[in-house]
Amino acid sequence: MGGSLAMVLAWKENSISAVASLIGASDFWWDVTKLPPGPHQEEKKRTYGQRINRLVSSIDPWPRLNFMAPKALFVANGLTDPYIDITSVRRFAEEIQKYYMSFPERLCFREEDVAHQVTDSMRHGVEEWFTRFLKKSRGFLV
Repeated sequence: MGGSLAMVLAWKENSISAVASLIGASDFWWDVTKLPPGPHQEEKKRTYGQRINRLVSSIDPWPRLNFMAPKALFVANGLTDPYIDITSVRRFAEEIQKYYMSFPERLCFREEDVAHQVTDSMRHGVEEWFTRFLKKSRGFLV
């Protein structure tokens, strides 16, 4: 769930300047229902209780993409992940690009030919990402 939590922090926490989401969901309703946005997903959402609907809606990053930029955002997912649909992550990566048009170097999306696992390549990518975008401020990493 760390990759998904990173997506929440990306839109919610102003003090964070760099985020890495590895093998995480970026559209929580797609992840919960296992259905793409549309009438079938809306029908499935109605079968959940009010508390579940409020909870997922309150943390879902999808309607809050405009709050992520200009944070440095690194996203890596597996092409054959049985839990996180790569189509939903691709849709996220495509849509969020418009918020990063002024600083495209602060957005990275990678797909790897793996299932639900973090690879050494992803780890190295994150190390490089944080080395590049984290800066020291008042003795704390930001």
